[in-house]
Amino acid sequence: MPAIAKTLQHKTDMYNTATNLFSTHKNFMLMSIKRVQATQLKNVKAALDDRVKLLIAKNKIVRKVLLDLDATKYAELIDMLKGDVVLAFFDGVDPKSIFEACENNMRKALAIPGDCAPTDVIIPAGPTGLGPEKINIFQAAKIGTKINKGLIDLALDHKLFVTGDLVTFSDAKLLSMLRILPFEFGLNIIKIFEGSEVYSKDLLKITEEDTKNTIHEAIALLASISLGSSTTSEVSVPYEIRNAFADIVKISLASGFKIQEFSN
Repeated sequence: MPAIAKTLQHKTDMYNTATNLFSTHKNFMLMSIKRVQATQLKNVKAALDDRVKLLIAKNKIVRKVLLDLDATKYAELIDMLKGDVVLAFFDGVDPKSIFEACENNMRKALAIPGDCAPTDVIIPAGPTGLGPEKINIFQAAKIGTKINKGLIDLALDHKLFVTGDLVTFSDAKLLSMLRILPFEFGLNIIKIFEGSEVYSKDLLKITEEDTKNTIHEAIALLASISLGSSTTSEVSVPYEIRNAFADIVKISLASGFKIQEFSN
């Protein structure tokens, strides 16, 4: 088969696969694969439930599929189809399991000039292991230093850049010299589309313990409001009983009258 025909067939197959996945699934998520290594992708796939289907296709083809299916319904996703991205379809699968598979397969990486920093980067105070001949690099970055035993120490923690900043050549060189791998790269969830709900991966970071603590805090707050306003509510009753018993104990002690519950 001629090369042109093969390319056309490949695009047709990709279009048909994408159309089928969007037509048969309600739940999917958009993920970045920027600087993801082949072994990382393989490891994530191995960790996923077999029902999760990954779609790796050209953005132009996926955009065409979505426009043909329902441009209004998929408008938000269409706008997000930029850069190196893939889609994961997860009907019947807990999206948190996908998040955990991605998080467990991140890798440390050097900063590269032109990168958009995904996190703040702070160079900690202390020894750098570099000789005084490198002092000009720190001075150019406006980083306070001192010489200790013939080597450069940083006087204070220094925030080199914040999330969203572009990494400059000098920033990348400095981090490389200090052997600091400031970033982690891997499959990164950009947005989750679950039925009619659209949310970020931050919701998937919430643990069962976080939920319990939030509920306990809400109950305690409601009880405080009820007690403060002398309004009895379901959550304030245990506190009212405890306070009433405490009053009885005080009266018992003051009057010399013993009560069985307290004497035990």
